[in-house]
Amino acid sequence: MIFRLLKIVLIAIFVPVLVLAQSKNVGIGTNNPHQSALLDLDVSDPSFVNKMGLLIPRMTFGQRATINSPSTGLIIYQTDAIPGFYYYSGSSWIKILESETDLFLPLNGGNMSGSINLSNYLLENIGNANTDFLSSGGLNLASTLTVLANGINITGNSSINGTLSGLSGLSSSGTITFSSLAPNSILKTNASSQLSTGLIALASEVSGVLAVANGGTGLSTVPSNGQLLIGNGSAYQLANLTAGTNISITNGAGSISISATGLESPLTFSSPLVRNVNTISINQANTTTNGYLSFNDWNTFNNKQDLIAAGTINDYWRGDKTWQTLNTSAVAEAANLYFTNARARQSLSVNSPLTYDNVNGVFSVSSNSSTSAGVVASGAGQSNKVWKTDASGTPDWRDDQNTNYTAGTGININTNQISALNTNALWNANALQGVNVSNSAPSDGQFLRFNNTNSNWEPITVSFGTVTSVGLSMPLEFSVTNSPVTNSGTLTTSWASQNQNLIFASPNAANGTPSFRALTDSDIPDNITITGMITGTGLLNSLAFWSNSNTLSNDANLTFSSNTLNTPNLAISNGFKLGNATTAGYVLTADANGNGTWQSVVTLPTANINETMRFNGSGWISSNNLINNGTQIGIGNVSSPNSRLEIKAEDNTNANSALNVTDASANSLLFVRNDGNIGVGNNTPQSQIDMTGAISFKSNTFNTSNVNPGNKTYIKINYNGTFTLEDGITEGQLLIIQCVGGTATLDDSGNCNLTGPWIADSDDTITLIWDSSKWIETARSNN
Repeated sequence: MIFRLLKIVLIAIFVPVLVLAQSKNVGIGTNNPHQSALLDLDVSDPSFVNKMGLLIPRMTFGQRATINSPSTGLIIYQTDAIPGFYYYSGSSWIKILESETDLFLPLNGGNMSGSINLSNYLLENIGNANTDFLSSGGLNLASTLTVLANGINITGNSSINGTLSGLSGLSSSGTITFSSLAPNSILKTNASSQLSTGLIALASEVSGVLAVANGGTGLSTVPSNGQLLIGNGSAYQLANLTAGTNISITNGAGSISISATGLESPLTFSSPLVRNVNTISINQANTTTNGYLSFNDWNTFNNKQDLIAAGTINDYWRGDKTWQTLNTSAVAEAANLYFTNARARQSLSVNSPLTYDNVNGVFSVSSNSSTSAGVVASGAGQSNKVWKTDASGTPDWRDDQNTNYTAGTGININTNQISALNTNALWNANALQGVNVSNSAPSDGQFLRFNNTNSNWEPITVSFGTVTSVGLSMPLEFSVTNSPVTNSGTLTTSWASQNQNLIFASPNAANGTPSFRALTDSDIPDNITITGMITGTGLLNSLAFWSNSNTLSNDANLTFSSNTLNTPNLAISNGFKLGNATTAGYVLTADANGNGTWQSVVTLPTANINETMRFNGSGWISSNNLINNGTQIGIGNVSSPNSRLEIKAEDNTNANSALNVTDASANSLLFVRNDGNIGVGNNTPQSQIDMTGAISFKSNTFNTSNVNPGNKTYIKINYNGTFTLEDGITEGQLLIIQCVGGTATLDDSGNCNLTGPWIADSDDTITLIWDSSKWIETARSNN
């Protein structure tokens, strides 16, 4: 039902769009739209009790700026900054002036004279801060201009011959020329906050200390002779250079002199270095002293060995003083200490299940089989599988079958699960009945005894007395043999032989020790009557009945358990009677525990056909607010609904809700007011269709020359070449086509009435509407 209503609402939403796209004049509220109007809205008819108007899109100044490529003549209503109607001139947004409050000045590059104060409605209705006020012709000012807080933006070059005040709101993207401005002078405000020209007087107009962060020194102190600015990690400070050992510094007016007075005395020198006052030298080497080599010495050493020419990479220097590449031609393998790749591979061997390719040096392991060891088959570690062989002995991961397992005492095997039965006292080597056994090893002949102090079974030695004879005596009904036992033996008892037709019972009509005696009448209760031979089989909790005169039988459908008689297939002939009925007409009902009680029958009121019942808190009453004729439902006093669901609003046209569909948080998804306004996503519709949110269409992608849009509104084309469109399914069908690949062409021919061929590549779109015979173009966008 909800989806059907949403479908109706969506159709209603698109009706205005489709009508506006027609190529003829259309009327809403009138059957005779004026021939000069493309769209004629008329609310003069008396049926429009509450008059309505045309609602232009409303948005903020910031939202207006997000409109992508606005068309010339586009109109919106701006809600903040300077509210009002604006239209797009093709290059900027222009506020539509209000004749009673707005002033109009033709400032397209013209000249202004006199004193102009931008205040009152003039500034309010020109635009917001940084909004174009003047054209590219600029501003030619002969006298005084006062700029208020909202400001103006001069987009062209301007000439300022007068004075400006209140400059906080003035900005310019062009050049502003002041006729009285001298070279290298600046603009500054005077005591009246007006611009004047001149130079900055550092002595009187600049105060304070320029910080280091702004390129200054951060100091106001006058330096003395020879002082420098030296950074201290956070700022500058004035300081003199400090002389070190053997250094002399002289600070003069604007000068610093630094001179050396000699080598530092701590310096020491080791042979072959020698020092003579301030001269350091190296002696020439001889047979007993280290030093430098002379030219003649170098020639002597150089002649000791021929010059060795450079070898190549991987060469080695042989004993015959030549470079040689290391290979088997130079050095045979044999027992030498290196191997070629081939020799290294040939030297390796492996054992099964490893195999080795000694040509390529590759190791591998064969798969495990019934005759050879190897790697586990692929899929190792599969869930709920075990590694086992089949009937032929071939191993693999297989399902575990418990048919080869036999359960022992206290063990249960069920499918793939082995469990211990909790009802059995299982043996545990470390515990008896759940109590731990001491770790102490028992001695020969010791017993286990429970020690309650430490809750353990502990070994203990038991002393035995001496018995020379053990006898057994029993009542006369038993026979005893092998009594007494004087050394070893077994005492045996058995029933003693009795006379026939005796019973083992207590004394007749008295309490006492039982014995074998004759059966008397008092041994059998009076309410037991048996006729003939009793035979038959029993079933737990089942009730017995005579299947014939001599045989008792039972039926699984007739059982008695826990004070409950179970008769699921009970058939009753000739009626039955229940006791304890209080009043005729009562019915037998059961509570939550199955206990039956007699209750009076609630009588439903009479009602008209198709009406429904409603509980008013004390009883059921009929209601015509919800009508159900079996196939159709009416809500709101609809006596004969004409559709699956028909809702009738209240008999007034105020803003009460006729239908409100909400989500789990009570937010309205669909809201229909009595006056006909419909809200989608909101419950305060201000027009006939008022939607909050976006509308999306599912798409199909075509890559053929013939495209059948069917009942789609949005399709994609991925095709190289000319394609054709099949006819629409109904008049007014809207179709949006987006090219997502290739270069697609739709000709202005056949059933397409276009402004020209549509040649599209990626992301180009065209919008069409079906007028029952042709697809009419309404818009296109080439990106």
